[in-house]
Amino acid sequence: VTKDELDRFDGMTLKDILERVPGLIGSSVYMTDRSMISIRGDQISNSGEHVLLLINGRPLREVLEGGIKSEMLETFPVGAIQRIEVVKGPGSVLYGSTAFSGVINVITEQPEKNSFTATGYYGEEGAWGASGKATVKLGDLYIMAAAQYLEKADWPINYVSAGPGGNIVDHIDVPNFGGGAYLGANYHDFSVMAAYNDWTTAYFIPDFESIFPPSHGDAHWRKIFSNFGYDTDVNEYWRTSANLTYTRSLFDTSLSAFPGVERDSYEALIEWANFITLSDKSRLTLGGVGTRIEGSEFGNGVQTSKGSRWDAGFYGQMDYQLLKSLKVIAGAQANKIENLDWDVVPRGGVIWYPIPQLTFKALYGQA
Repeated sequence: VTKDELDRFDGMTLKDILERVPGLIGSSVYMTDRSMISIRGDQISNSGEHVLLLINGRPLREVLEGGIKSEMLETFPVGAIQRIEVVKGPGSVLYGSTAFSGVINVITEQPEKNSFTATGYYGEEGAWGASGKATVKLGDLYIMAAAQYLEKADWPINYVSAGPGGNIVDHIDVPNFGGGAYLGANYHDFSVMAAYNDWTTAYFIPDFESIFPPSHGDAHWRKIFSNFGYDTDVNEYWRTSANLTYTRSLFDTSLSAFPGVERDSYEALIEWANFITLSDKSRLTLGGVGTRIEGSEFGNGVQTSKGSRWDAGFYGQMDYQLLKSLKVIAGAQANKIENLDWDVVPRGGVIWYPIPQLTFKALYGQA
């Protein structure tokens, strides 16, 4: 999705934009992920754990449910986006957990000058919003900050569920509002990213409405994301890149209603990658990654689950230009997950491009 397409469509949320991409579809589920994007119809559960979301190539995961990203889809400031890259199909070998059916990479703008933009929105039934973006260039320091707030009109609806004495009808006005902010900065080989997103809407659990009334209320999502990166050319043959990524996800519902859920989880990830040019025909990639995840859940004030886990992995891959139009790839990845044994998985491939307009690929990998 190019910048030109973003400007011409003028979508107000990231979900609005992605729903226009062929092969992607938006859907809602009653509680945990009221706003999700599925790729090629692969929507089989209550959350979007089969699609990995990246911000400038860095993973943004929710680890307790497995893939809640509603607040990002509804409140990430779209004015900060330069383009969006979508890879349809299994991507876990290259991109890791939750890339089961695809990857969405949101690329933000790189500041080129000092600027400021502000936009206001107004609609019927009290719907309104505002957004702003500022870019600053101070010598070799580049900063971009963007924020957005949207409040859609309340949606009056009757919730109907079966009870022992007949249907139970509850009338509520579904809210839909929230805001998000993004900050990105680059100085020479160093980069910093941070985002905060907050979204509120409603939930309804019809199966429990007659047993634990009320089983509906407001649902509240929050996401905190940050990344510190270093990327440099050590020499003309060797480029090294290091990243420390942290994502915290919070979710809660009305405590006065069933199930009164409160969730808090995070993922902390450190990664080091090296790209080495061995010759004009071959390149070597080496790296390692370590992850720590932790989460807890409360239901009506009682802790229902808590857990943590660490894992580590090392990988290597070599590309070799065998012929002018033929490239071969071979590599392996070793993984260690807490309480599980080490495991090594291979990958390999052949890429043949007889003419610039035609490419054949035979790829093999395990995740």
